[in-house]
Amino acid sequence: MTEYMTVDQIISASKADIDNKIEEGLFSGDQEMINDNGENFYSIVSLYCQWAEDPGAAELKVWEMFEEEYPEWFKE
Repeated sequence: MTEYMTVDQIISASKADIDNKIEEGLFSGDQEMINDNGENFYSIVSLYCQWAEDPGAAELKVWEMFEEEYPEWFKE
């Protein structure tokens, strides 16, 4: 049996992961990862959206959340 995460669960897990990495100084937004322990938006999407029933739709929602919740982490 395949277990899927809902989009809300994916967004919640993504936010928690990002917030933890920011606190640890290991988040790099839309830039390359700082080191092997770091995360960026792309690694978060890759990690969590694969667990959605529709990964493409989940990815769109997660990117919307990134833009709303973490606008300061996008390069200008």
